[in-house]
Amino acid sequence: MTTLEISSTHTTFAQIRAKLEAAGKFSKFVMDNVTIDGDEEDMIALAKHFRGKPLESVTFRNVVATDAEVDLGLIISTILVTASQFKHLQVKGMCFGAKSVISSVSYASALESIELVQCGLVDEDAMKMVDALAKASTVTSVDVNGNEFSDFCAHAFTDGLKKKTSVTNVKIDKMIVGETKATMTAHKKSATAA
Repeated sequence: MTTLEISSTHTTFAQIRAKLEAAGKFSKFVMDNVTIDGDEEDMIALAKHFRGKPLESVTFRNVVATDAEVDLGLIISTILVTASQFKHLQVKGMCFGAKSVISSVSYASALESIELVQCGLVDEDAMKMVDALAKASTVTSVDVNGNEFSDFCAHAFTDGLKKKTSVTNVKIDKMIVGETKATMTAHKKSATAA
């Protein structure tokens, strides 16, 4: 798996696009601790560059656009909708327009795992994600730790995934569901003891 990584830098959308063009083919793309300058038009030009790429895995950790009007979720949505071999999405510490990303999940025909950790997701986003994942039959692992879900939503989310999807492994804050019943029971016992 060929990887293109951009990390620990302050850059522009145009510079990232130039790196993508120079790299040629790659199956894994990582942006880690990146601050990006540019407007919405620049971001859209970058998102278009991902169309049809043979990507299998993307990681965005602590990626921020300096223009508050720019929704980095469009890049993620473009990848989910257009990369036919795409299997793994990992996003951590990056706020984005959840609606477009979540609705795009159902179009990712090969997606196996999705991590949206510390992304500012709320209860409404979780329930929309259940509906989107019900259409994405290949997803088996979901991690939404560090988001702003109520206890009620966390339970409804895991129950919804269990009943409507092929997801077998769910991580949502202190709950880990799916690996073994003993793991889930141990977490419940430790939560009750606290």
